[in-house]
Order: sequence, then C-alpha cells, then structure tokens
Amino acid sequence: EKKIRPPAVFVATDLMAVGVLNYLYDHGVRVPEDISVMGFDNLELASLSRPMLTTVHNDPFMYGKAAAEQLLRQIRNEPVERMSTVPHHLVIRQTVSALLK
Repeated sequence: EKKIRPPAVFVATDLMAVGVLNYLYDHGVRVPEDISVMGFDNLELASLSRPMLTTVHNDPFMYGKAAAEQLLRQIRNEPVERMSTVPHHLVIRQTVSALLK
C-alpha cells in the first residue's frame, strides 16, 4: 500500500527542520525528491545540514526594535499598531523542489 504524504513541510525552526531531515533520511524518504522541507531562522546549522536546508532569514534585532517601538507608543499613550511586519527573505538551498500539478 502506497503511503500518502504531503508534498512539503514548513517547520517552525531550523533546528526542528534538521530533526525532520534526519527522521526522513532514517525512513528512506528522499529530500527534496519525495518531500520538500523548509525551516525558519537561517541558523548556521541550515547551511551545514545535508542536504542544505532552505529557510526563511529574519533579523532578531528588528523584532526587538519593533517591540520596543510599540512599547514606547503605549507608554506615551499613542495609538499602537495591532500588527507590524519585520523584513525577512527566503534563502533557497537544497531541500525544496518545484511542485508539480
């Protein structure tokens, strides 16, 4: 019986994504041929894994800056944004393949 698996997995952190890569390897699942895996953080570990992990790069300093700005607005009784965005970008490496229709 053929197992149905998702075409891709997005994992909350690079550390967990490397754990997923190891699990898949141990179970004979090929990345990215059988399933794509993507992490978040762009830790150095992402470029050291085999295959090298595709990930989302973010800047923790910018998260802190945005939080501090929101806090200062609250202290000054100024309007506070309900949502803010922090710059990030995709770092394409070896764990994601194109999805076929």
